[in-house]
Amino acid sequence: MHRRIPWFRTDLGDADVAAVATALRDRRVTTGPLTAELERRVAAFLGVPDVVAVNSGAAALLAALKALGIGPGDEVVLPGCSFVAPANAVLLAGAEVRLADVDPVRAVMDPGALEAAIGPRTRAVIPVHPNGRAADLDTIREIARRRCLVVIEDAAQALGSRDRRGPLGTGSDAGCFSTGITKLLATGEGGIIAARDPAVLAATRRYRNQGAESPAGNRFDHEGFNLRPTDVLSALGVARMDGIDARTASLRRVHRTCREAFSDLRRLRLFDVDEAAGELPLWVEAIAADRDRVIAGLAARGIEAKPYPPALCDCAHLRCPAPLPRSRFFADHGIVLPSGPDQPDEDLARVALALREIDRQDGGRMPEAP
Repeated sequence: MHRRIPWFRTDLGDADVAAVATALRDRRVTTGPLTAELERRVAAFLGVPDVVAVNSGAAALLAALKALGIGPGDEVVLPGCSFVAPANAVLLAGAEVRLADVDPVRAVMDPGALEAAIGPRTRAVIPVHPNGRAADLDTIREIARRRCLVVIEDAAQALGSRDRRGPLGTGSDAGCFSTGITKLLATGEGGIIAARDPAVLAATRRYRNQGAESPAGNRFDHEGFNLRPTDVLSALGVARMDGIDARTASLRRVHRTCREAFSDLRRLRLFDVDEAAGELPLWVEAIAADRDRVIAGLAARGIEAKPYPPALCDCAHLRCPAPLPRSRFFADHGIVLPSGPDQPDEDLARVALALREIDRQDGGRMPEAP
């Protein structure tokens, strides 16, 4: 019986365990100096003056929206092919969601669809960088400039990815990152907000602490919520910053290995990732002719794979039923294959063998996005 292959694997080492144990022994539990140290380390990694840590990537989006004045009566445009977190953050901020379809190749926001989705109450746009693939920020920012919109980058899956102008998430009004367990800097849960305007960062710090200027000040002069991270998980983040270059190289190795191993498959193709420009794929993502059959076939062989989430236009609570054919295409055919910086080569070889067996059995034709 084969050992089960998880869809994502990142290992915690002795240094990670020791960092958490030290934090607990020193009673560094709630937000404190270890969180401040993590913020310093991440800011240096991104090449920005400062960042703010919160307790999830979704919290980062909410805090950024509130810091930039987005609220009731406003609309925010999102790509229709995305995890639901940015849409829920918009709703929690009191604003409304408008959706724009994605491009037919990389599943990033289509600037033409963005322009068409902008209405008289639109105040912001949230381009998403799925799996480190950069949205067309030059065009999106130009549209935003002309239409007086705030730009908040959802870079939850893009820490470590770059475009020609620099690290994703660092060149707009705000950028939001995740340090969830399947991310480059995995602390289990956590989020980071980057912004070059100190006033925006100050507002996010207040918002994460119930609106107080300082954790111990006990003066609540602003709207806020408890979005504070813990020093325990920040200690893990600080320790894992030491291995971030090695994990980056390993993620590239895994993606390269799979790209070569899967190149002869007739009914599955990997997403285009521009690694030469600096994009970093966290996961091995593909389009499959019969996605559900592939997932079932892999599961029967002890291999985990994950489907794409539904298109946001099909999430009833968002009340955005506009037809988004490309977003639905990726939702119907997108698959995440076994990935992660600590995924062994022998497991990747098992995945490739299984996919070839499934590919020979499957009679479906490779679909194209509309």
